[in-house]
Amino acid sequence: MLSITLSSLRRLTISLLLLLTIVLLQACNPGTPTPQKIDFSVERLLPQVSTGSSVSSLTALTTSSPQPLPKGNFVKTNTSGHALLQGQLAQNKTCKIYLFQSGGIRTEACPKSSYEGSGTATCQEENTAVYKSCIGNTQMTPSGAVEIIGSWLSLTYLPDQQLTLVVVAEGVASVNAVTEFDTYALAEPITLKAGSFLFTAPDDRLHEVAGFPPREPLPIELLPPVVEELRLEPWYEQVAEQAEKDDVPFGVGPNVSQDLAFLATGFGEAFEDKRVAEGVVSAVDWQAILNDLYPDKAAAALKFPKFGITTDKVAYDPEAALELLAEAGYPDGFEVYVLVPEEDDQLIPAGEWMTSYLYEIGLQPEYMIVPQDDVDGIIEELGAKGVPVLWLRPIPG
Repeated sequence: MLSITLSSLRRLTISLLLLLTIVLLQACNPGTPTPQKIDFSVERLLPQVSTGSSVSSLTALTTSSPQPLPKGNFVKTNTSGHALLQGQLAQNKTCKIYLFQSGGIRTEACPKSSYEGSGTATCQEENTAVYKSCIGNTQMTPSGAVEIIGSWLSLTYLPDQQLTLVVVAEGVASVNAVTEFDTYALAEPITLKAGSFLFTAPDDRLHEVAGFPPREPLPIELLPPVVEELRLEPWYEQVAEQAEKDDVPFGVGPNVSQDLAFLATGFGEAFEDKRVAEGVVSAVDWQAILNDLYPDKAAAALKFPKFGITTDKVAYDPEAALELLAEAGYPDGFEVYVLVPEEDDQLIPAGEWMTSYLYEIGLQPEYMIVPQDDVDGIIEELGAKGVPVLWLRPIPG
């Protein structure tokens, strides 16, 4: 009888030691935060903000005082409205969601998802919001699920394109792209670190934006052309203002070493080959252009983001450019139209210089200065004729 008691006591002691070890390891583990349930309130920052259990039963908030927001309720802002959703986390931290104009968010997982997490999930169904300190919880759109591991990000959803844009300013996020809209099937997670962004859509709607590939982390310095093409400027002005209020670095990526940068996007069969893009970049002596045209600038770069090619990585080497073109099947070069926007006085002379360098490696460039609004039509027209196009524009600073 005594031996059984001692044996039981030993097992109990071992079990308690194991339990204590697990608790200590969890307390010391700096990894993914534990998801937490959040009870939200909603506050009207700018009218009009409406809430309700469904889109068809919304009621406008008549005061700026915080109001309880039951799980599953919907918050909607009109063209001038701003809302603030708040919820308490552990250790006296507060999850804050700033919902900007023409936005919509639901305090539950998106309807088609099969979310079974232990924390809180929200479903952002329209336009742009900033998520501050919502650590360990899942923020969804109909085309993506974002687990916030860090502390400050913006999230945009465009219903007409089923497109989700995630920008991480501080911390880390894990992004699962929705591959099939009707079933909410998710791809493998993509880690998005501070100072980067990505965009995604279901497989049948997936496309490049501003020449950038989808579902790939990109430095935040390349965000402005994406915002411009998606016509999100009014929303990202609000994002930038909120970042400034929160003392969060926004709009500057971790790898910015140039104070002048131009973006190149190639259209046509030739520019589907990475060797052609690399040949174009290596054919241009960007330092010579900088010294002659922009002596007040410390550095500059030409970026071909589709293949991650920039003058930071590819040195000026016309002989290598010729070899790359020959390997790609263009030993005698090819005809190409180089387009620049007439609204950019700084880029026009740089485009002329670049055209002369392309001529030296055997290409037959035609230089066109065109209105920004006409670019899409011109590219489509030349594409129908099978003519490659190189579209240059500045990366706004």
